Amino acid sequence: MAVAVAPALSIGGAMRGYEAPASPLDAPAPVEPVVPTKTNGFAVVSMVFGGLWYFWLGSLLALIFGYIAKSQIDASHGEQKGRGFAIAGIVLGWIGIGVLGLVIIGLLMVSRSNAIQPT
Repeated sequence: MAVAVAPALSIGGAMRGYEAPASPLDAPAPVEPVVPTKTNGFAVVSMVFGGLWYFWLGSLLALIFGYIAKSQIDASHGEQKGRGFAIAGIVLGWIGIGVLGLVIIGLLMVSRSNAIQPT
């Protein structure tokens, strides 16, 4: 048969482990409220437009929204996330602009070679 034993009392009459902290160093650290982070909408839009390349208008919009999102995220001091999305949109936007430049150069070269050849 098990016998129940009452917990030992300390000097103040309270149970051990429940007495007030002896010094401020023993006090629990204050808990700061956790601010939920949210993904910046411009960052998501930038990445989507960067992937679409809709007649290169998407690339231009990806650059605009990407740079706006990146500056907003940097200014939020950790309250917003999505910096990777913004950078991905910026990179895809510049790739689209680069491809547009190559297409324009290619078209100019073809049109000049057709204009130079005698008929």
